[in-house]
Amino acid sequence: MAALASVASAAPAHAAPSVDAVVVWAPGVDRAPVVVAARAAGVGVIDRSPPPAPAPAIAPLVARAIEAYDALALDDAWATLERARAEVDATGGGDLGPTALADLFMYRALVRTQRGDASGAWDEWSSAAVIAPERTLDPARFAPRAVADLERARAAVAARARVALEITDAVGCQLVLDGAATAATASVLMGNHWLRVSCPGAEPWGMRLAVSAATATVSVAARRSLAPADDELLVVARGVGAHEFVTVVARGDLVWIRRIGGDGRERDRRTVAVGDGGAVIADAVAALMRPAAARVPWYRTRWAWAAGIAGATAAIAIPLTLIIAGGDAPTTATVVGPGGRL
Repeated sequence: MAALASVASAAPAHAAPSVDAVVVWAPGVDRAPVVVAARAAGVGVIDRSPPPAPAPAIAPLVARAIEAYDALALDDAWATLERARAEVDATGGGDLGPTALADLFMYRALVRTQRGDASGAWDEWSSAAVIAPERTLDPARFAPRAVADLERARAAVAARARVALEITDAVGCQLVLDGAATAATASVLMGNHWLRVSCPGAEPWGMRLAVSAATATVSVAARRSLAPADDELLVVARGVGAHEFVTVVARGDLVWIRRIGGDGRERDRRTVAVGDGGAVIADAVAALMRPAAARVPWYRTRWAWAAGIAGATAAIAIPLTLIIAGGDAPTTATVVGPGGRL
């Protein structure tokens, strides 16, 4: 019985193998905590996320144009300002804040004024006043005419109606309007505005808005990167010899963390909101990297062995008890092995 019990207690419970790799595809998500968690478990990380788009560098162009204007190099200043304007229209303002964006149009107005283009200069002054209605020029630095032109543009812009602007299809995205952060709904002056949108898993998107109606709606058309299919992830994992691996894939507002076997079948999964951050995602990854406890067949469980031992003990003890309690029968019993005689 003791030997039988020891065998039962020593029955091995094989754990599932540890993962060999963590494959990540999560553009726009903080992936550093995931890397730290994987390395702490001795697991390598394969990051297949597309690289972020390079940030537009328009601010240096505006600064260079201002330097050229101050040096009276009007042709150089205008050429740089034209290049900066094209970048602003293409990116929705790029890296310019409200002040720098207003400067772009004010210096365009100054160059046009120097060239005798009063009509074109007025349009530039108006754009600057829409972007920064409170902006003024220092009379000690700028000519009286320039100061007066901007003041007239500010007064004209202030008399314009305001428009209810709604930005749709922008859930989870960062919105920048005229160089300042904005909500999906805003009240804006009629005129030109510049919108820049950054969405998780999508390339930055921007445009110039010509707002002229009582209400305006703009739908974000950011091009989102397509997440890889399961077959692609399996190929990547097998390429590094992984027999079991964890995938971290961002789709929309959710991050899907899955443990997958070498046969391509899912073993377990977690889902985390992108907004929860990299630390929460890393915790889910760490949970799936731990070996899962194997399922033990019922006949190898401790209670089954205990029941078997109890049954075997009863089968021996009951006949012996009957013999011992049988009145006139002998109170001893002899057990003879095979081939023996009493």
